[in-house]
Amino acid sequence: MTEAMEFIAHTVRSGGPDERDFSLLNDSFRSVLRDAVLPARKAEVRSMVASAMGDAYTAQTVQGLVYQHPQGVDVDFEVMERTYSRYLSPCERFRKWDSYWQQHAFAEAARYQKTLMKLWIRKKENEQTGVSVMDAGCGSSRALYEYLLENRSLSTFTCLDTDQSAIDYAKLMCRNFRHQVGLHCCDFMRFNTDHRYDLVWSFGVFERLNDAQFKAGLKKLVSITRPGSTIVLGNVGTSNPSQDYMDLLGWSVTPRSASHVRYLAMSCELDFAELNVEPDEWGVNNYLTIEVGTSCNKRGGQKLSN
Repeated sequence: MTEAMEFIAHTVRSGGPDERDFSLLNDSFRSVLRDAVLPARKAEVRSMVASAMGDAYTAQTVQGLVYQHPQGVDVDFEVMERTYSRYLSPCERFRKWDSYWQQHAFAEAARYQKTLMKLWIRKKENEQTGVSVMDAGCGSSRALYEYLLENRSLSTFTCLDTDQSAIDYAKLMCRNFRHQVGLHCCDFMRFNTDHRYDLVWSFGVFERLNDAQFKAGLKKLVSITRPGSTIVLGNVGTSNPSQDYMDLLGWSVTPRSASHVRYLAMSCELDFAELNVEPDEWGVNNYLTIEVGTSCNKRGGQKLSN
């Protein structure tokens, strides 16, 4: 660990990592966490690394936004916005740390999920005119905003997030699409509507739930769909190559293997016409895709207009 900490401290003193340092820095972060099994020890290691990182862990860097989580969540909408745009600080020493962030598998996978959501909306619109879409955990609604800019769409969209700041930001960004997009600060588990959706999307939510909550959440999503609808949700996998780095930043999730996600979905005993779990190409996220069958489910929760 001493050698790894020395390299981390050296990198900070040098004004941040150059591209040639990225691999060794990854190894160093992995090394300092290797023996930190107990939660108390892991917290001690995080504190030690944070002390060495200094202002590279302030909100002037993307990684610092995660570490500081000023909005009260581990990975807030501003972090995702900066990741989507490949943001680099105008200050050179912070820009090097942002470059390091942007090349991580996690960042690449986050940008891919935005693309994947747009592909799914297009797929459903190719099947029928004017689909109804739910985004549970919408964040900034960046993917939806881009889709509506790029495509002539007759669909309607309901977007939910528990972060009021994210909803306020999304409302501002999607203001020209108010007739199609409904944005609500609400936990999807408490959301209820008489409306039924053709596509339900959720990213960055289920990995924060325990197994019982995961199953309850999936049942809830099924209950607001109509037969033949599609549900797509992502969960960080157990082979995420960025996990050590994210652990040091305090990014708390429940990684699940593809088989674990499949098991939880199957144990819900719902009417699934088809169920698949596939990893993304970086090995970061596993995507559960469900074609909903013909059974109906009970409603419940907070009712909002679509």
